[in-house]
Amino acid sequence: MPAWRGVELRKVRDGVFWRYELPPKGSNVSPTPVNCSALADRGNGLCTAVLPYDDLVLSIHLRDSQIPSLEALYDDAVSKLKSWER
Repeated sequence: MPAWRGVELRKVRDGVFWRYELPPKGSNVSPTPVNCSALADRGNGLCTAVLPYDDLVLSIHLRDSQIPSLEALYDDAVSKLKSWER
């Protein structure tokens, strides 16, 4: 299973749509940082990761096969944002 910052993401699927959830903390609902949907050919699905960046929200669009690289993609996006902020 893929992980986010050392915490394993759990894949919850209903066929056409699925999500990757973090484990709940206490009685809270499981955070869902990634939502995905299948393509017509049932191939490599399209996903959107919605993750915190300082006091903002950063959306990253990726393929399901890229989920294991989510941390690296996030770090790359943050690096680019920081370089543009200068």
